[in-house]
Amino acid sequence: MKKFCYNHRMGSGRGQTRRVQSRTPSIATLVIGEKGQDEWRLDEGTGPLHYEYGPAVEFDDFKAWYINGQRHREDGPAIEYADGKRTWWVHGQRHREDGPAIIQANGAEEYWLHGKKVDKEEVEKLIGERFSKFSQREIEGIEKVSF
Repeated sequence: MKKFCYNHRMGSGRGQTRRVQSRTPSIATLVIGEKGQDEWRLDEGTGPLHYEYGPAVEFDDFKAWYINGQRHREDGPAIEYADGKRTWWVHGQRHREDGPAIIQANGAEEYWLHGKKVDKEEVEKLIGERFSKFSQREIEGIEKVSF
């Protein structure tokens, strides 16, 4: 197993970020696994999967996002497979409030909230409750999303 240690430092101040190889311990260490997968881990490569800047695991057929050893991603699916399957996770639980938490490669969908499988109607109800908090003027021009 090969280890590469990277620290993340800000670039020129124009929104650019660069990775700088360092000899000092960093937050996450890139480890090249036995099967060739890239893994970002805490504790100098021996701890749980963790990476805040992208997928913590990348392999030929999938990418997975982890924070402190738990599957977690707030801005998209936490696991993406090469065949098109996608799964959403938050803090180690299957969870998605704005659509299906699992989309299979064949298009089949499953809905999950806080680690519990629910009906599509329950997720739609949650979305409706959130929109009802806005005034009519605030939601004018927003198209209804169907899934």
